[in-house]
Amino acid sequence: MQQINVYPPTTCLELWLNEPRRAERSQAPANLLRLMFPESIMAFDSNDNMLWQSTFENNRNQWRYENLAIGDMKSGQKIQKTLIRSEVVDDLALIKYIVKWDGTEAYLALTINNISPISWNRLVTSICLQRPASPEYIDEDNSRTFLVSDHGFVASNQLIFPEDRPMVYGIVGEELPMQDGSQRRLNEEALFVVSKDQRYVLCYAWHMARRLFLNRSQCVKCLHSDLEIHNIHSKTLIQRRGTLFLTEGSLDEAFEQYLSWKKTGGENLSLNEQ
Repeated sequence: MQQINVYPPTTCLELWLNEPRRAERSQAPANLLRLMFPESIMAFDSNDNMLWQSTFENNRNQWRYENLAIGDMKSGQKIQKTLIRSEVVDDLALIKYIVKWDGTEAYLALTINNISPISWNRLVTSICLQRPASPEYIDEDNSRTFLVSDHGFVASNQLIFPEDRPMVYGIVGEELPMQDGSQRRLNEEALFVVSKDQRYVLCYAWHMARRLFLNRSQCVKCLHSDLEIHNIHSKTLIQRRGTLFLTEGSLDEAFEQYLSWKKTGGENLSLNEQ
C-alpha cells in the first residue's frame, strides 16, 4: 500500500557534490547525498534490554553553524564550515554530533557521554548515507560499490543478497556471503563508490565500525558503516570519527587516502575516557 510520510528538515543532512550554486559553469552533474546522522543510537544492558535510544524520528534538536570561514576574499562573503547538534537522552546520555567540511572531504564526529549512574553493556549506531538523488554514485547495477576483503575489493553485485529483501550485512573480520562460494573476510570498515564516468571515488567510513550494511533498494540505495561499542562505564566519554571524501583517481588511490585518514583523523581522535 502506498502512503505518505513527512519528516521535519532535521531528519537528514544534505551533502551536495558539485552543488549547483557553487559550480554554475561545471559540466558535471550535481549529486545530492543524504546523511541520517544518526538514523538511530541504542544502548543495552547485560541482558540485552534497551536502556535508551535516539532516532531521527525523536531527535528534534536543530543543527547550528559553529563558525564562519572566509570563502571569497574579494567579496568578504563568509561560508559556514561546521555544523553541530547536541541532545540529552532521558538524562542518561549526552550526545554531540559534528560535521566539518573542506574541499572534497567531510569530517564526522560523534561524542557520547554516559551521564547515567550505571554502565552500558553495548552501544550500537545506525548512520545512513543515502544515494537516490546522486546520478553519478547511485550505482544502478551494483557493480561500482565496493567493500574491502582480505583478498582485495569486492563489488556489491558479487555478494549474495537474500531473495526476500535487497539488503546485506558484513561484519568486520568475518566471512562475506560470496556468490561464487569463495572465502573472503571483510577487512575494513569502509565503503567505496566509483563514479559513473570512472573519474572519482566516494568513500564513507567510521573508525572502528563493526558492521557494514548495503541496501540495494532504489528509493534509498543506502550505505552504512555502523559502530558497536562495549562496556561503557558510568561517566565515560566516547569519541568516534568518520569520514566521507571524494577523490579523483583510482580505487587503489582512494583506499590509500582512507588508510591515511584511518591512522590520523580516525585513530588519533577516536577514544574512550573515564
